[in-house]
Amino acid sequence: NKNGYRVLYLTARPIGQVDTTKAYLQTVKEDGVHLPLGPVITSPDGLFKSLNREIVQRKPEEFKIECLKNLQKLFGPKP
Repeated sequence: NKNGYRVLYLTARPIGQVDTTKAYLQTVKEDGVHLPLGPVITSPDGLFKSLNREIVQRKPEEFKIECLKNLQKLFGPKP
């Protein structure tokens, strides 16, 4: 976008729900403005493991924190 940011979306949903997640993101709109385009990163875990983590344990942040740490290692500033 005009500020130079590159947006990505991170969800603890299983990879099998990526199409539904992308479709939802395209519908989000506020004051006539849609969310910017960007890749959607999902959990590589299967449906039951992902749902257990998100709904039963209520800890989707466990996956997200680990994923963000890995992304930082790959793309973050180099020392």
